[in-house]
Amino acid sequence: MVQLTRILCKYTPPWFNLEVGNGGRYFKKYNLFRMTGGFYGRNRNTYKNARNKWTKRIEYENRDRGEKKIQFRDLTSQRVLAACREHDYPFHLFITALPQMDIELDRKTLANLAIWEPRTFKSLIELAKEFHHANPVDPMMDRPKPVSVISREMLNQS
Repeated sequence: MVQLTRILCKYTPPWFNLEVGNGGRYFKKYNLFRMTGGFYGRNRNTYKNARNKWTKRIEYENRDRGEKKIQFRDLTSQRVLAACREHDYPFHLFITALPQMDIELDRKTLANLAIWEPRTFKSLIELAKEFHHANPVDPMMDRPKPVSVISREMLNQS
């Protein structure tokens, strides 16, 4: 087999050298400049600035990844809340009624329905209203009764 690589590398410029001493410095810089090509000013074409800005960008991406999810969840909840207010129905009753009726829609899907298919969302609200009329929920019944308070029920039991 003919070693064409050695013959071809004989005529390559010195910065293109893949030897151990160079460590691929040219290609490291080249790849960094490719990644920072969209940055502004010297942050895209001077190595020190580009490296610093790139590392900061990676830090911000990692830090804000979780916050982005939280913001989108808040946005979808606000959209569903606004649609519930538009139909004069409490948000917490609507959200709790859906799983009890075996309707498994997440908040993102509900927000998309509220924006793009308001009639479908209105029918979901109607279903929730019917469900709550059939199964009335007393919010005071869910709370535990305090021990130090004597109620009429306790007096009637004895």
